[in-house]
Amino acid sequence: MAGIGGAFSTGVHLAFWVTLTFAPRWSPATGRWTVDRLPNRPAGRISLSETVGEVLTTLLSIGGLLFLRDTAWFTDAGGSPIAVLDPPGCPPSGSRP
Repeated sequence: MAGIGGAFSTGVHLAFWVTLTFAPRWSPATGRWTVDRLPNRPAGRISLSETVGEVLTTLLSIGGLLFLRDTAWFTDAGGSPIAVLDPPGCPPSGSRP
């Protein structure tokens, strides 16, 4: 139930602050807003090299995270390895010390 309340609160804040930010900018003093006031679309398309670079970056990031999950650079006092990304050793999100 707390998640629903948090999502509702976030939505209310987002609507309020976006309205507060953009309402003065598009007020009647600056003229009526029309579609013609939108910026022009970029002329170029996404190139093949940009697509390949993005896919490679994503795959390397996922692979790196999977590799780090089982990598241990540190040991505890008893000599047992401590994984770099150690989910059981992390406190649950939302818990306070």
